[in-house]
Amino acid sequence: MQIRCSLCNMLFDDSDELIQERKRRHEQWHRLDMTSYKRNAIIGDVVWIPNDAPRDTGIQNKIKK
Repeated sequence: MQIRCSLCNMLFDDSDELIQERKRRHEQWHRLDMTSYKRNAIIGDVVWIPNDAPRDTGIQNKIKK
């Protein structure tokens, strides 16, 4: 099964033997304090979502209203 990052929708295969390390490194990417330089990244706390869950991009909710 695949899981995706709640911040950037990047997909990961959770059957990968290195998935815990990949998730940890990806979570670090979304932390502001991990680099001393500016970069184009969404900062926040990652929530891992099963890929078969419905996607909520936020903009869809605004359009429906």
